[in-house]
Amino acid sequence: MGWTFDKSRIKALRDGKNLNPTQFGKRIGASGQQVSQWESGEVVPGAEIIAKMSTAYEMFPGYFFVDD
Repeated sequence: MGWTFDKSRIKALRDGKNLNPTQFGKRIGASGQQVSQWESGEVVPGAEIIAKMSTAYEMFPGYFFVDD
């Protein structure tokens, strides 16, 4: 058993804040293109980005993972 990054959590958070990918990324020092890549599953964000998202959007880092 382990934990897997859940790409849908970024979009859910972003939509909940009424932000487009560029607006969402700006707050964490990322581009809109990077956010789109994370949401599509093309790229998995690293621990540093997950920490930045957690801090900027006041989410527990575990929010971005699901138990597989």
